[in-house]
Amino acid sequence: FGGTSVSSVDCWDTICRQVKKNIGAGKRVLVVVSALSGVTNLLSRLAEGGGRESIRERLLELESMHAGLFRSLGTEPSAEFRAHWKQLGRLARECTRKLEPAQRALMLAHGELLSSSLGRQILESAGLDVCWQDARTLLEARPESARNDGSELLAVRCDDHADPELDLRLSGEGSLHITQGFIASGPGGLTCLLGRGGSDTSAAYFAARLNAEALEIWTDVPGIFSADPRVVPEARLLRRLSYSEAQELASMGARILHPPSIQPAGRHAIPVFIKDTNRPAEPGTRIGEREPDEEGQVKGVVSRENVTVLTMENPSMWHQAGFLADAFAVFKGHGYSVDLISTSESTVTVSLDPQASAHIDEAAMSAFIAELEQYCSVSVHSGCMSISLVGNAIRTILGKLSAALDVFQDRHIYMVTQSAN
Repeated sequence: FGGTSVSSVDCWDTICRQVKKNIGAGKRVLVVVSALSGVTNLLSRLAEGGGRESIRERLLELESMHAGLFRSLGTEPSAEFRAHWKQLGRLARECTRKLEPAQRALMLAHGELLSSSLGRQILESAGLDVCWQDARTLLEARPESARNDGSELLAVRCDDHADPELDLRLSGEGSLHITQGFIASGPGGLTCLLGRGGSDTSAAYFAARLNAEALEIWTDVPGIFSADPRVVPEARLLRRLSYSEAQELASMGARILHPPSIQPAGRHAIPVFIKDTNRPAEPGTRIGEREPDEEGQVKGVVSRENVTVLTMENPSMWHQAGFLADAFAVFKGHGYSVDLISTSESTVTVSLDPQASAHIDEAAMSAFIAELEQYCSVSVHSGCMSISLVGNAIRTILGKLSAALDVFQDRHIYMVTQSAN
């Protein structure tokens, strides 16, 4: 359940009803919750540092957001909730300066620690026997980052292999559990984050590790649309998507899903349902295996802003063995992930993964470019937009898409690329 799905009494009523329905059907349920809507942004601003007065104001705002929900529910914070709040207060006192990544990760994790503690109280008050689980004892980050500045703690990945021992342990503790999205444990027991929007991915990891029957992602829209309805009012709701289509839509700009959340579900063939907390009876969007007889068609058009494009030019790269290996080794060494790529005889153009690059500053970019220029001349184009057409077997209908490309005739295009799949 995303931030907007845990921020009101009505939404928690929906959560309780859905849990009771599944428990009544003999199922075991793991509820994964995000922080209350707006809380992670506030915690992020708090972690940037500031004067004591601004720290106090942000803490009061955080307290007000949670206290308002407690008042609406007619209940008082539990000892568990107060313990997490007390730890947050201790961290906040160190915020007169910008926090290091490890401290920042721990501070941001408190949004989910608080909301899951609150959620446990609500489920218990609804007559449900629920076990609170610390996600840091359930998920462990993979030690795979090339950077050593600590920023890898803010966007980790975890293994998604089936874990029968974890399944057995949770089964022995009860049929209903609640835990946090967004957080995991890292080296030495440090708190790590799965990147902004990472609660979807936490749920997918749990689903894979527990060999779940289904993964439901509850949000504030009725499913995935063919385009952003705020930009394209006539966008249509997509009832079914394949894992690969959903992956591409999420990676290329559909904000409703955290891009890494599709892979664990797809690898274990777990169906994913995107549902609306405000309209729980709606069927939403189902993500699963592709129908083998499905015709070629565009399912959606998505876009991303603030994309950085790099053009690497070296006239002697043609037939030069190892140029790409040398160039991309620089990307790896500086922790930059390549998103899209287009090549010609003397030029390679790439876009950078905006999510993976979010925590790297201007000085880091300058050092990266300086090393890359040992192999080629580099042009950097920031503030670009990528526009992607996503669907099934698109390369079989390229002729039908020609009219769509007319809209680009007055635009500056840096690269055009077609996915190999």
